[in-house]
Amino acid sequence: MLTRFIAWRYAQARSGSQLLGFISRLSMAGLIIAVTLLITVLSVMNGFEHELRTRILRVVPAITLYPKDGDIDHWEDKALTVLMNKRITAASPLIEAQGLLVMGTAAEPVLLFATDPEAESRLSHFEEFTDTSSWQNWRADPQSVLISKKVATKLGLAAGSTAVVMLPGSGAEQAEPSILSLHVAGLYETGTEIDNHLVLAQLPLLQGYYKIDGVSAIRFTLDNWLDANEVAWELIETLPRGYYLKTWFQTHGNLYQAIQMSRQMVVLMLTLIIVIAAFNVVCSLVLVVADKRGDIAILRAMGVPNRRIMHIFMLHGLLIGATGTMIGAISGCVLAWAMPFIAEGLQGLLGVRFLSTDVYPVNYLPSDLRVMDVGLVVAAALLISAVASLYPAWRATRVQPADILRHE
Repeated sequence: MLTRFIAWRYAQARSGSQLLGFISRLSMAGLIIAVTLLITVLSVMNGFEHELRTRILRVVPAITLYPKDGDIDHWEDKALTVLMNKRITAASPLIEAQGLLVMGTAAEPVLLFATDPEAESRLSHFEEFTDTSSWQNWRADPQSVLISKKVATKLGLAAGSTAVVMLPGSGAEQAEPSILSLHVAGLYETGTEIDNHLVLAQLPLLQGYYKIDGVSAIRFTLDNWLDANEVAWELIETLPRGYYLKTWFQTHGNLYQAIQMSRQMVVLMLTLIIVIAAFNVVCSLVLVVADKRGDIAILRAMGVPNRRIMHIFMLHGLLIGATGTMIGAISGCVLAWAMPFIAEGLQGLLGVRFLSTDVYPVNYLPSDLRVMDVGLVVAAALLISAVASLYPAWRATRVQPADILRHE
């Protein structure tokens, strides 16, 4: 009890040199800034990872099955075979076609993504990226398409208008491109790089164009998207010859690795800032020990053991560390929550867009605050503060009361 009281009194004392007060405040400010930034940056990195999983990887599936030659007939039977793996949750057919969306003199390269509406709804929940009427209109008309708001803005298209798509020839006898007039059932917006090129169509549209009954691929989603490579190896052993698999790691794995690497580098740099702030705690406590040598000598003369004296200065250091860490944690949580709104407000105020899907995977700044990350940052900061307090506390036990009291 006495130990805590003295440590608290030292922390609250207003006397002493100005340098001592400045270094104490500086060390606390360093901890506040480092903890705030670390929590905020971790939340932003978590946000990018979350958006990769919930938006991009919904449309870009975990695993895609392709035939080595020809098409896949009776795709439902093949899908049922693969769905016997308990970690695979849904399947959807796919026919792809690269084309050019034309409106007047403007044109945009696009990827026609023809699928089955019912299966697509189970696999990607694509209807969440558009309004209900657009989704229903698209489902009701097999010759209609959904295009992104970004592409529609560039070409001056809107829901209900007619889009002209130029597709390459569908056979050796038809080398010249074909032109299709398609009804735009509605617009979608995922807020990701998918908005740059994807046009969602239905199977009959491209099956009729290519004069086929089958599909070119089957897409699958998993309960845990990080298991894609492992599940793919399991499927290779069970599938007959003539098929091969691609996972999302092959198409978007670089993006995921870049997010993880950036996260690790930022955590390392900000942890170093915490260590530097902890070094200021060391300097502050060393000055406190020098300033309180008379008090230490009196305590030693009264028979207070070295262990108690160490506790006083360790608690003093922990009090500085805990105060800075708690303020930093609170401000970090608030800033992490507010970051998307701050970024959006600055974009509107300055009239510029910081994130564009031409460069970044999403066009907004995501944030995903996690309690575990906050807890780890707080624990790490407190641990570093405790370790930083050891040396000054040990120095306090080296004070010789006879020498100090002789000069008092």
